[in-house]
Amino acid sequence: MRAVLAIPAFRRFFIASLITQAGDQVHRIALFVLVYELTGSTAMVAAVLSAQLLVNVFLSPFLAAWAEHRERRGLFVASQVVQGVLVLLIALVGTKSLLLLWVLVFAIHIFQRLEYPLIAAITPELVPEERLDEANGLVSFTRRFSEVAVVGLAGVLVAAVGPVAAFYLNAASFFVTALLLLGLPRIPPPAAKRGSYLEEVKEGFSFLLTHPLLRRVVGALFVAALLGSVENVLGVALALGVLKVGSQGYGAIEMALALGAVLGAVWVPLWTRRIDRERVFAYSFLLFGLGIASVALWPVFPWAVVAYFLSGLFNQGFLVPVRSLLQLETPKQLVTRVFGAVGSVTGTAVLLGVMGGGVVADLIGVLTTYLLAGMGVALVGVYLIVSKLKKRFIPPH
Repeated sequence: MRAVLAIPAFRRFFIASLITQAGDQVHRIALFVLVYELTGSTAMVAAVLSAQLLVNVFLSPFLAAWAEHRERRGLFVASQVVQGVLVLLIALVGTKSLLLLWVLVFAIHIFQRLEYPLIAAITPELVPEERLDEANGLVSFTRRFSEVAVVGLAGVLVAAVGPVAAFYLNAASFFVTALLLLGLPRIPPPAAKRGSYLEEVKEGFSFLLTHPLLRRVVGALFVAALLGSVENVLGVALALGVLKVGSQGYGAIEMALALGAVLGAVWVPLWTRRIDRERVFAYSFLLFGLGIASVALWPVFPWAVVAYFLSGLFNQGFLVPVRSLLQLETPKQLVTRVFGAVGSVTGTAVLLGVMGGGVVADLIGVLTTYLLAGMGVALVGVYLIVSKLKKRFIPPH
């Protein structure tokens, strides 16, 4: 990790990511508190969350196609500035109307989703190919680290100064990030033939569907997002209803998940130095699924904490390699569109998983849902391993 952080441009990019991820945690806590204080309704909190899911599923590919032809650094800086202004508007006028608040949140999510393919396109331009897994691990680390180290402090901050003041601090973080990103080199868009946005969106999806390796790993990601979201949806039911450990226990297993992901973001690049990315991806996928299923097989609190930690660890075991595989296997002129397509695919899976997970658990029970979801993911992991072994030992005809 030291070698990649020694690259000045990437180090600046990493620090900017840390700041913006910390600001996002403050924003999330402040937003939930504000909405609940204004309405007293969890349904309204869910309605605000729906803005993010709608952007992920429906707009992500079109945003990526639009971004494909823009200079990367300038667009990223502009995105930070606009988000800072939108957060300021939440503090100034967002409390006066829930509809206006939802519109502002929706707009912020548009720019947040725009950053996903931009980060994917910028990272390979800042580091040599042999350091790409380390760079991707550190990019993932910024998000997971903020979930572990910042989210608790964000709650204390919001409680101390109130959600409105917290939005002012979050806005400041966007402007600081924009200043840092100005120090990056210009990253012009790759030369590419331009068509209609719809044609360019279709080209991103078509590349995923026709590339055998990417089709396989992104299909696996869809399953992981669909079934693996059980952990997020049913964690509170597991802690309060099954394990009877209360909200403190729920916080402990969520913290274990985030901590496992933090360590995974650091360790996975060490694994991919010795083992090829596809094998790391496949075996991590299998172990991630077994970790989810094990909660049902041994439903005791200490093991739930361990299982959630391992799930976070092996989640990074397939997310970091797949990010590098997508970056290396995709032509530069398609990178943002391909990542936009991946965002839409996984966003759809999460939406379906979130909507269906609770319904299924009500019908068959929380533990049975954990078991079936985990074994479903594990079976896909077995398929990936067998496919890899076939490629290795059976010569093509």
